[in-house]
Amino acid sequence: MTKAILFCSVLTIIISFSCVKQYCIPKINAEEWKLILNNSKGIKSGERSRENLMKGIKQYLAKARFAYNRALRDGFKCNAKIILEIIVLGSGKIENVKIIAKDYDFPSFDVDLIETIKKWDFGTIPNLNDTTIIQYPFVFTHNKCN
Repeated sequence: MTKAILFCSVLTIIISFSCVKQYCIPKINAEEWKLILNNSKGIKSGERSRENLMKGIKQYLAKARFAYNRALRDGFKCNAKIILEIIVLGSGKIENVKIIAKDYDFPSFDVDLIETIKKWDFGTIPNLNDTTIIQYPFVFTHNKCN
């Protein structure tokens, strides 16, 4: 089995509208966020390309936005930064999603976002035994919070 690790460059998702114990992660402050995001050195090997991964993420961003909008309707207060580790199989299916870091406390959003991402499909590549691990930051903002 081939494994690849990719820490994608920061993509800010600007949204103009809108604990389960296993998902509870300590909140981190602004200085810690800067350190995490500034030290993201991408390592990529294996057969799934960075372009394939970015295309897949961009294809499903609306679904991530929808999860965020549901959280806003459920009482979540404004902005969210979260880094997720996503394991993509050679078939394109998502094997696992876990939280690496976040700066908020709203467990139902965590669960909803993770369950949403688990439904994503990045498409099949020739080596079905290939596994790619992505650590990807998502930044959600609401126009009333800026």
